Parts: sequence; C-alpha cells; structure tokens
Amino acid sequence: MHPPSERLRAYGRAKADVTARLLMEAHLSLCSRCSTSVAQYQRVSGCLPEATLDDELDLLPFDRVWTAVKYTSVAPRKHGEVLPPSLFATLPPPVRWRSVAVWPAPVKMTVLIRDADRGTELRLYHWAPGSTLPRRRHLGLEENVVLVGSYHNGDTRAHAGDWVVGAPGTEEVVTAGDEECWCLSRVELPGVQFTRWRRWVAPFVS
Repeated sequence: MHPPSERLRAYGRAKADVTARLLMEAHLSLCSRCSTSVAQYQRVSGCLPEATLDDELDLLPFDRVWTAVKYTSVAPRKHGEVLPPSLFATLPPPVRWRSVAVWPAPVKMTVLIRDADRGTELRLYHWAPGSTLPRRRHLGLEENVVLVGSYHNGDTRAHAGDWVVGAPGTEEVVTAGDEECWCLSRVELPGVQFTRWRRWVAPFVS
C-alpha cells in the first residue's frame, strides 16, 4: 500500500505535477518509510533544483500562505483537520471549495484543485460510517491516499496512510468501515463513471 518507486523518485527530484505532488505530500505525512525513501532520492540527485525566474513568479503571496496556516488551526473537523497543513498553501482558499453529495449514498466529494494542462483533479471524498459508494468504472488512472479511517473494496482493505491505485478499466464498490473515512484522490481524465443507471444521475464524476 505504498506508491511505486517512480512516483517517489519524481517527487524527490521535484518532477511531479501539482496534483501528484499534493497527493504524495499527504501520503508522506502518514508514512515514515516512504519519507525515508524520498530523502534518499533527494540525496542521490544532489538537491532539489534551484528556483528559476518562473518559479519565483509562481510563488504564493505571503498573506495567502498565512491565511492557510490560520485556517488549519481553527477549522472544525471537516476538511481542515484531515488534510496535512502543508497542502493549504497550494490549494485554493477553503471558502471556494464546493462539496457534492453522491446520491443515494451518504458520500461527499469535493474537487480541491484542477491541473488543466495535465488533465488531472485532486478530490477529497468523505464516507459516513458504513456507507457504500456504488459500483463505478475507472476510465482514467485514479490514485488514492486514505487520510482517516478505512474502507474495503472486495478483498482489499485500505487504512489511513495507504496508497491505493484504481487502474483504467477496473471497477470497484467502496464501503467505509465502522468509522467515517476521508480519502484524497488524484484522478486523470476521463475520470471515473458510475455503472448502470447511476451514470445518468451522477454526471459530476464522469
């Protein structure tokens, strides 16, 4: 339940896109083994690349970063307490996030950030205890990090910190454990699609 070595190398050498970087940071905050591996990749490559002028222009204003820090310290147990604080400096302000309920299951999905150039999204899912996300098919690659709680998909049981991959063409039915479950997902277009009649009532995940 760890990311593949190429993902770790890409992050360690600062070659990951924004959605991949944020997903990896979430996993590293929960996994000391992969944190050690990333540190080794960084030492082998010498160091992270020096900042270019474009990098400087892309840096977030200080007030934006400070607002994110303050938010993580006062947020109720919703998005603010399940996401690693480091992610808030890159994500849009939480007031701009919009959650959508997956009908009829008590599951909510929030798109945190999109990378239009790479065609990827970073999504935050919340399952109520014992709730089930209906069967869906992966049309593009989906990579997940369990932040809180656990869920099972067939014989696979995923716990906090686990990295789970949904390969294109595969199908799954996800059910939360006895406690609420929060999961961060990186989805590559064309995303995922519910099967049967649910594909027509839940187009937001297509």
